[in-house]
Amino acid sequence: MMPEIVTDGEGLSRLVHDRRFDLEEFAFDRELREARLYMSEGDDDPCDAKLLRITDVSDVSIHDPDRIQIYMLYGIEIAPASVRITTCTNLEITLAVGEQRKVHIEYLRDIPPARVVGSIGELVGEVMGEATDNLLRRLRLKGPKA
Repeated sequence: MMPEIVTDGEGLSRLVHDRRFDLEEFAFDRELREARLYMSEGDDDPCDAKLLRITDVSDVSIHDPDRIQIYMLYGIEIAPASVRITTCTNLEITLAVGEQRKVHIEYLRDIPPARVVGSIGELVGEVMGEATDNLLRRLRLKGPKA
């Protein structure tokens, strides 16, 4: 289990700033009162996947005039009754929250395959291909041992 890191609103904004996310992956579970947003630093960087999870959410409002689907986070503003997620464009997600609300960022080790590539086979092939390429590159750089 990853250690818990406690920070203020400004620190939280720095942690999420410039992370990419797919708005279609945003989820709000009214029964659990929880909102989830998968984020990554790079376009296809499964090693950097993180989950922004906000609890005690009663309602969500999404203002998305551009409708471009993939966005870059700008920051998170936390007020007594709301959490506002802003992007570098016009997208704004406002969550109505209760007093017990918590904002978590979880580093994901087991990434849902649908969030990275189309299938497990593609994911394994992609990871193995990159690992093989990196190994071959290192061997060529070092050259044979004498």
